[in-house]
Amino acid sequence: KGVAVHAEIETKNRAPGRPKIAFENPSPKTSEGLKAKVVAEATDPDLDPLTYRYRWWRNGEPQSLPLTQAAIPPFLVRKGEKWKVEVSAFDGEAEGEPVPAEAAIVNTAPRAPGIAIEPKAPTSSDDLRARIVAEGVDDDGDPLTYRFVWKRNGSEVAAAGGDVPSLIAAKSVKRGETWSVEVVPNDGEGDGAVAQ
Repeated sequence: KGVAVHAEIETKNRAPGRPKIAFENPSPKTSEGLKAKVVAEATDPDLDPLTYRYRWWRNGEPQSLPLTQAAIPPFLVRKGEKWKVEVSAFDGEAEGEPVPAEAAIVNTAPRAPGIAIEPKAPTSSDDLRARIVAEGVDDDGDPLTYRFVWKRNGSEVAAAGGDVPSLIAAKSVKRGETWSVEVVPNDGEGDGAVAQ
């Protein structure tokens, strides 16, 4: 009589491979926040479905954010910070080797102020004054200075810096001329959009 032989083999789960990752913007600004994306999927030797885990560091300090969060909102980032994310694939049992990416938050240029020229209907005896009617905005919270550039009939005639309104004296203004002013905001690192 023969003897029945029974054998079992238990196959063990194998960890998934490494994804390829990148930041949506490699030079993010404060107003944009951060978003990591998987640009090439990880593969799993067992063909298990994969999810991704995200771990974040700010200036070398680990951040206690949910593991599944791929983005950091703008209100959590500041200019000059260095951020790192590590992304790993997870197959439901095992986690693959994490892949890092790093980015530094760069300066955001300021937005233009609202300006007005006074008086609205000048004569040749009036001084022209550029007045800021709405302050420029800087997403990084930097203090702003302004440069005023006056133009007569489209040609630049004078530029003045500082936070106070810029003035063109009446002796410079002639009847029939067209005067305009541009105000350039600066946050200490760069100029923003020109207000006209």
